[in-house]
Amino acid sequence: MKRTRVIVATLSLLLAAGTVSGCSNTNNANSSPATNDATKPVVIKNCGVKTTFTTPPKKVVSMGVTGLAYLYAAGAEGAIIGRANEWGEKPPAWIGTNADHINVLSDESISMEALMKLHPDLAYGGGFGMEQGSPSAVAEKGIPAIVDAPECSYFYPDQPVNETFDAILGEVTQLGKLMGTSEKANATVTNLKSQLDKIAKEKIGGHRKVAYAYYYGEDADLFSYGEQGIMGEINKTLDLVTAVDPKYHPHQGPIAPEAFVKSNPDVIIVLTGMGGATKESSLKRLRKIPGFNDMKAVRNNNILYAESAVAYASPSAIHGTIDLAEKLRGLGK
Repeated sequence: MKRTRVIVATLSLLLAAGTVSGCSNTNNANSSPATNDATKPVVIKNCGVKTTFTTPPKKVVSMGVTGLAYLYAAGAEGAIIGRANEWGEKPPAWIGTNADHINVLSDESISMEALMKLHPDLAYGGGFGMEQGSPSAVAEKGIPAIVDAPECSYFYPDQPVNETFDAILGEVTQLGKLMGTSEKANATVTNLKSQLDKIAKEKIGGHRKVAYAYYYGEDADLFSYGEQGIMGEINKTLDLVTAVDPKYHPHQGPIAPEAFVKSNPDVIIVLTGMGGATKESSLKRLRKIPGFNDMKAVRNNNILYAESAVAYASPSAIHGTIDLAEKLRGLGK
């Protein structure tokens, strides 16, 4: 049975009293003014849980790179008081250095004690932990915890998988309503949807076979993607076809290097940034794989690079798709 949780954010009650404070964030000079009617309560249905806010959150902790992406896409970056659980990944290029002024609270997983000391009125994103730092554990401490909708299935087994562009854009819209920034959020959604529709009509990929490759930091294991999750949506939009097993997902474990070579794609897309992996370190390891240099994509110099954030169901996946479309236009056959 789905749960219902009502958390009331007001200006006068404190976290210690078991409710969520809606007081203004005086520590952030870049706080964005509300652009929609912030006087009415907003009910957020997230991962099967209903949370009611009487005022837009003013002190938000961004959880993971997806949380940061959604908050920026919704025009709510001014409410962020700290970034947590990004695990060494830098903000995507479309955010660039704009988030540099926001305090990074933890290199890995923020402790519950450190989170509570900040007295946030919202912890938001997909970077929650799975046990003590889980969304439900955070909520039990009186801090509303909202997971971006496309990642609900990772934290709540009863939630269906829905890592689509429509789900991402829908989340931006809902977040704008919650944060009082609907005008900015709706403009973002309109712009991104327009660009995706244009790319899909162009069929830029020409139905070529693609294989994704990435390493986590300096680990030796090679990972890839099939059609699971957001990657299937990206391939469909770009008119690309996976060269590896369409059912394969990196959560199943690393891909055998020989299987990657055997896939022999027309295009290889190397994802960088996971755990700090770079273009140079990734390509160096790939070239050590027997047969790699004989692959069709390598011989034709059809190796592209994309940020690791493209593989997460967030606005960064859409920005990454737009960037990949431009790169694909410059490829040979």
